[in-house]
Amino acid sequence: MAHMFNTPQQAEQLDPFTYKILTDVIEKHATATDHGSGHCCQLAAQYKVRVEAHQAVVIEKVTSRKSGQGDVAEALSKPMATYIISLYKKCPKHLLSPLMREQADKVSKHEEISRDAASALIDAMKSVVYGPKSDKDVRYVTAPMVGFLRKLLADRDHNETIDLTALELLPFQVGRDMIDRLKQLDYKANVKATQDWVDPEEGLYVVDGVVYKVQRAVAHGSGAKYAKVMDKETGTFSYVGKKPFALLTADNKMTLEQAGAYGKLYGRCIRCQRDLTDEFSIANGLGKICYEKMRG
Repeated sequence: MAHMFNTPQQAEQLDPFTYKILTDVIEKHATATDHGSGHCCQLAAQYKVRVEAHQAVVIEKVTSRKSGQGDVAEALSKPMATYIISLYKKCPKHLLSPLMREQADKVSKHEEISRDAASALIDAMKSVVYGPKSDKDVRYVTAPMVGFLRKLLADRDHNETIDLTALELLPFQVGRDMIDRLKQLDYKANVKATQDWVDPEEGLYVVDGVVYKVQRAVAHGSGAKYAKVMDKETGTFSYVGKKPFALLTADNKMTLEQAGAYGKLYGRCIRCQRDLTDEFSIANGLGKICYEKMRG
């Protein structure tokens, strides 16, 4: 697997999507108790070099701007400003650095930023909204694929050797091929028997950053449970059936605080999907009724 993670040692500025992935891997590695062959330790050390190089480049650029060097204050065009605002609305704010959020906020308030800064900001936000790209157009596995891989690796009788702390950095095709292989394998002893009896409670769940909602069907009075998955770009839900049920446990049920954070991000109650309009709902990120129900 090592050949998949070639890590350049030279200083570079990372897009926020890749920066978030690398820092998450470093954090997971720091708390891991089973380091296996030590390959994950090597990866974490390489990623740390990249993160520190990125931070050094950013500091240098910020210092250059403050000293009057670098950015030329060329007027920002209206189409660029409009595009920045549209991207900013789609971006999960936690994936943007404080400097990027500061620049985007200025544009939203119709304040001036340089054209160069705006161009860099657009590239960064596009990488967050549409995923990271490189000169070779590398595409990584998605969050739902990571969750499914973790489930398959835990349930199937396999001989795969992979660093679980670096699943997010698998190339898309490698991840898809691994899923196809694992799906063909038999379940581990005593696992298959439990698959047909998974019955998660109704409510909201967060699994590896993916939000699911379990509810009952009202059509024809069947009352059957099914799941929906949230589109991170819009905050809306779409039907996925019972496939995610095995992933949804009491341990990953969404908390009141998490639900409020999502509500504030999208401007609508994540539980009932209604827009937040009154002061209480806006302040808490949930409608009054949904807030009381989730609080229990």
